[in-house]
Amino acid sequence: MLQHVKESSKARKISRFFLDQLSGNYDQYRLSLNQDLGSLVTEANSLIDQIAALNEKIAQVKAVGGNPNDLLDRRDLLTEKLSELIDISVSTPLQEQDGDFKIDLHGKVLVQGSRTRHLVLVSVSGNEGFYDVQVEDNLFDHVDNTDVLLAAIEQKAPTAVHSVLVERLASETNWKVGSPGSLPNVASPDQALNLHGDFSLQVSSGGVVKTSHQFSGGVLPPPASNEPRDYIFRLAAGGFERVISVNWNDTGSRWEISDNAGNALSASPTLSLQDLSDFINTNYNSFNASVTSDGRLSIESSDKHLISLVDIKGDLTSQLGISDSAKTVTISVTEEDSLNAIANKINGAYMTDGGPSSPEEWLRASVEQAPDGTYYLTLESQVMGEAQRINVSGDESGGLYVAHNLGLLNSDGSTNFMTTAEDAFISFDGRKYLSSVNRFTEARQITPSDGYSAKNMSEVSSGITLKLAGTGMASVRVEHHVQGGKIYGTLEARDDLILSHLSAFDELAYRLALEMNALHYSGHGMGENADVTGTAFFVPLPRQYGAARSLTVNPLLEQDSSLIAAAADDGEGNSLGSGDGTKALAMARLKQTKVLSGGSADFNEFYLSFIAELGAQGRRTVTMAENQRALTDQINAQRQSVMGVNIDEEMMDIVKFQQAFNAMSRYITTIDEMLDTIINRMGIVGR
Repeated sequence: MLQHVKESSKARKISRFFLDQLSGNYDQYRLSLNQDLGSLVTEANSLIDQIAALNEKIAQVKAVGGNPNDLLDRRDLLTEKLSELIDISVSTPLQEQDGDFKIDLHGKVLVQGSRTRHLVLVSVSGNEGFYDVQVEDNLFDHVDNTDVLLAAIEQKAPTAVHSVLVERLASETNWKVGSPGSLPNVASPDQALNLHGDFSLQVSSGGVVKTSHQFSGGVLPPPASNEPRDYIFRLAAGGFERVISVNWNDTGSRWEISDNAGNALSASPTLSLQDLSDFINTNYNSFNASVTSDGRLSIESSDKHLISLVDIKGDLTSQLGISDSAKTVTISVTEEDSLNAIANKINGAYMTDGGPSSPEEWLRASVEQAPDGTYYLTLESQVMGEAQRINVSGDESGGLYVAHNLGLLNSDGSTNFMTTAEDAFISFDGRKYLSSVNRFTEARQITPSDGYSAKNMSEVSSGITLKLAGTGMASVRVEHHVQGGKIYGTLEARDDLILSHLSAFDELAYRLALEMNALHYSGHGMGENADVTGTAFFVPLPRQYGAARSLTVNPLLEQDSSLIAAAADDGEGNSLGSGDGTKALAMARLKQTKVLSGGSADFNEFYLSFIAELGAQGRRTVTMAENQRALTDQINAQRQSVMGVNIDEEMMDIVKFQQAFNAMSRYITTIDEMLDTIINRMGIVGR
């Protein structure tokens, strides 16, 4: 099994080199196309100048009554060459009232008599500085406020002017929980902590709006003697978090609502949705709460952050139907457990029966050393963004003893976040989106069709990639001056085809690293590293863009192969043994696991789909070229039938004219002989 993993590691290095080299080759080809574009524009401008100069000469010749046929033929030839570069329209002097020969590009005049407008190479910062081709005197900026955003625009993007409001940038960070120095007596990660109890972990958030079940009456009636009297839940959105308690007051015979910030409200004897709504609206500007006409509690994040509601004690939010729904894992801690053992239990819970089964659903536990030399536990989400919020809860009775002593929670139940995450929030043509990264083509739209969950990725606008730089308003102008010819083909290959292929490589590399690392984190090393989990197989890739260029095997594994995590955890923080290959087999099975294209394709299918699409694109290109060639040949044939020379007809004319010449020669000879006879021979008799 170890040999299999080593061979797999070698294969990953080869694939990394291949993807990196392939992406580099594409980058070089794209740069070459950009340089070719400059040459083509220079050639087009030279043809424009030559045509304008010929127009002037033709006008001069015609002005003195000449017939400049050779100049007209030369102009037609240059115009034909220009039409191969760009999709121009030509107007002859007979078609124009002013008698000028004109060439225009979709209404933008390039040549009018001797006057010209040239094509201009415009550097687009949102497209890595690559050129756009525009017409002189018609230049424009794709983005009017580059302090807010940049945009890369493909040729397939429809002509439009888009309005964009950037209200918040993405922090592009992962959630991380822990507290340096929280365990002042722990001088070793293998030291027994003498803790006993449970705590629970969950990685999730809800939508920007949470809507409860329908309640015709109250939520909580006065409790009977055997019913719960205390409920605690956590309400959070973005960097805001409050721990809210709902307690029964025997003296006042009513429910009371309070939080860890000192806010309080005396509710009614039967807790109502309105009581909860009033408490939230009175104390938290981050939320807008209301009771709908059909008896539901609606909680909306005023800043469009993802809302998280988690029960700490009791099940109030679960009864309401607004608690986070992700899988929850309970970690049991015994007195003998060390920080390393607890971290192993957390990491080993991945892909267990009923446990989290995707990297987005779980986290990575590590043991780190604080500045004072002591050790502490950290939890970090595997994917950046608000949706991967780490929720830490206590045991079944709501006890926070273990979670608090590990430095994960404060005594009031609030979370010890080391880093928090925020998603970008934008409005694009009035549609609202969230994105965990600042450079994106797809984002999660906020729409009532999915209950404002903002979970589903969708294309923001066809052919546009946004890169957010700041908050504020900006407009994105999509306009293509050139829409045909060699110049358009070069633009399309550079911006549409190559970028789509690079995006596919990035997705492949990103998902490979993410899925492999998630499995590898959960496995144990071998030999002296048998108690080690949480080691990355690949250097973690924070975002998908550029992943193919950065896919690299973790140097630690190359230095020490015993860190390769082939064995699974036994549930107690220990390895199943060096002979166990559970995790190695799971990593090998990733090849047939549907983790690409939104979970619809495995690595084999993704590769075959890419190759098939590449072949289909090639076939379509060949077919279109053949069709266009046939159409061009047909048009040229019609053109030649009008202005061309037919050799057979010309030969017949030559023969006809030659015979006519011979006949005329015979006629003249006969006349000459006749005149000679009349003049010189007639009348001689009788002299």
